[in-house]
Amino acid sequence: MGQGISTRAFRLNRAAPVPLYHQLAEYLRQQIEQGPWQPGDFFTTEEELQKTLQVSRATVRRALQQLMAEGLLERITGKGTFIARPPLRISLPHLVSFSEEITSRGMLPSTQVLNKGVVPVPDAVAEMLRMAPGSPVLRVNRLRYADHEPWVYMVDYIHPRLGLHPDDAFEGSLYELMTRRANVRVETAVHEIRAIIIPDDVARRLDVPPGSPGLLFHRTSFDEAGDPLVYEEAICRGDRYTYTMQLTRKGGLRRSFG
Repeated sequence: MGQGISTRAFRLNRAAPVPLYHQLAEYLRQQIEQGPWQPGDFFTTEEELQKTLQVSRATVRRALQQLMAEGLLERITGKGTFIARPPLRISLPHLVSFSEEITSRGMLPSTQVLNKGVVPVPDAVAEMLRMAPGSPVLRVNRLRYADHEPWVYMVDYIHPRLGLHPDDAFEGSLYELMTRRANVRVETAVHEIRAIIIPDDVARRLDVPPGSPGLLFHRTSFDEAGDPLVYEEAICRGDRYTYTMQLTRKGGLRRSFG
């Protein structure tokens, strides 16, 4: 049984109108709040809960799913259920790179470059970068990590005027690389976000179960003159990211950059 889980006070009230899985979820929530666990610690498995608390597998599964939906627990396939790490909360407008955001949270950012090369620019990307359709553009596909855990699957299209090449090192911050190699700084960005179900091939990269929720964002970054520098598409783990926006009554929604 996971460390610190007490079974002494647990009794299902089968006569109550509250569903059994909800009763179990409430009990486990109390255990998590009162227990000794830290984010990332092993909590338990479905089999252990079923055996120790004498409840059905269906009740256990629904209770754990509820706690996972609340962001308290996370399941790692083949290993069990763990105490969830708090999501990365990003306030919009707030423009920083992935590396800067992760470092500011006291975590270690790292990158795996999956592939990179010069390709004909897709029509939609050409429009964002103000390029002629079919022109050559540098495409870099990366997997971004926080404390050695994959968080973001990312594809960047980098404007050729920056002079970056496939031989350049893209394991660090792209913003820093652009400043160092091309002497340009990202000043603003248009950032669009929508909820998705993570595609199976990307889910494998991000080490999450098929069908997991995620966030898809499209970002076009600009220099101080308003010229586009890079267009980016990224899929973020839904259990690792939370975005907030400041709304104003007067003038409607403040335009958000980030």
